[in-house]
Amino acid sequence: MFCVNQRLRASIGAAFGAAALLVVGCGTNYSSVITPIPTPGPPPQASAWAAFISRPSVTAPGVLSTVDYSGDSIVDQALLGIDPIGFVNDQSGINAFTLNADQTLSGLSISTNFQTHLVTTSTLPPGAVVANLFALSSTVYALDTATNSLDILKGNPASFVQSISLPAGPITATGVTGGQRIYAVSQGVAPDPSNSTSGTCGVPSSVTTNGSVTAIEVASYTKSATIPVGRCPVYAITSTDSKRAFVLNRTDGTVSVIDTLRNTADTTHPTLAVGCNLTANCPLGTSSGPVYAEYYAAGNLLVTANYDDSTISVIDVSLDIYGNDSATFGQTFNIPVGSHPAAVTVLADTIPSDGIRAYTANQSDSSVANGSVTVVNLSTHAVSKTIDVLGHPRTVASIQNSLYGKVYVVSPDSPYATIINTNGDDVSTSLRLSGNGVDVRITSPNASSANTNLTTRIPGSGQPLNTPLP
Repeated sequence: MFCVNQRLRASIGAAFGAAALLVVGCGTNYSSVITPIPTPGPPPQASAWAAFISRPSVTAPGVLSTVDYSGDSIVDQALLGIDPIGFVNDQSGINAFTLNADQTLSGLSISTNFQTHLVTTSTLPPGAVVANLFALSSTVYALDTATNSLDILKGNPASFVQSISLPAGPITATGVTGGQRIYAVSQGVAPDPSNSTSGTCGVPSSVTTNGSVTAIEVASYTKSATIPVGRCPVYAITSTDSKRAFVLNRTDGTVSVIDTLRNTADTTHPTLAVGCNLTANCPLGTSSGPVYAEYYAAGNLLVTANYDDSTISVIDVSLDIYGNDSATFGQTFNIPVGSHPAAVTVLADTIPSDGIRAYTANQSDSSVANGSVTVVNLSTHAVSKTIDVLGHPRTVASIQNSLYGKVYVVSPDSPYATIINTNGDDVSTSLRLSGNGVDVRITSPNASSANTNLTTRIPGSGQPLNTPLP
């Protein structure tokens, strides 16, 4: 089919009389059809939020503040139980709990439209004194020092299911979704009568008793093994593939390694020294004092915050294809950071040219007006920057986007949370909370990964206190 202009039609009509010409699809102004090519916009930002818990006073309800990753602004707030002292969320990042000073639990959801009337309240067993909480698949486990037991609660509101007896001084627990078992950690020493949640490990150097780990089968809630660890274990974390668990022993300055496939201590590397204990050059009567760790799955690294010698340790914990320790397992780099790092976070992903980065919350001591955050390049094992923050920080968490990330810092002696933009590692804003900060948790370390920080870190029992050291 072709188009014929008006003049040509007239001449054809004159020549052929009544003959008709059918013309289809013609117009006075022909224009071609163009299929637009959409212009791609910037990559979507991570669908993750940071949730802050703050305490206006010891007699007032705590406050949940949900902060938008992209806008650094509070998008939702809700009131919780009276004087929250601990905060934890499960691997979904959404289901969360606070332990309140009256030993009740508040159940909540981390979202941008959560309301106070949706907060649930649960009562723990009579007389319970909880040192810490562990959350997994909407089940919350309470480490009860009054009865030396693990109290299991399920549902929303969380309802008591049963207790499992543990050795003296239960302090924390670890595990991952889909794992066969969880591990409950006990310090092996009775709590200090003057402070039931502080425990003898409040003075780690005075403890001579080793701790232990109790393996508990998730399907049946039965104990399957007891594994010895070091003195004053204070924190534990499991690799995301559920093949190894790591227990931090503050008094010894070591990490105990558990082979979760065999449910025993790791046969090749049962213990890893960190910080000054790695080279046996700690000052007499002291240790490196590891108090917190993160597992970086992409690099098979365990990064510990060594509170007492102001370092972090970066440990190769890679395995071979059979699940055995690799040839480089245990290789450790110690990096000096700011004074008394109470926590560390590793970006879930990063721009390759920038290297893998870790950020430490340096609590410092009371002679220093404020603490700091140290930025460490884990590829070069070098400090790249130190950032001043308000207050003496005890918690740091991070969210990573395809282009940049955010680091969130909370100090228990300041109502300001510091937010650091990792594109330049500069302070994005100082966010005013409703009272001093208790803790911060994220819903996901990036747009797709599950939350791996599943335990509270209530001060005491060897964990750093809210008050900086003198």
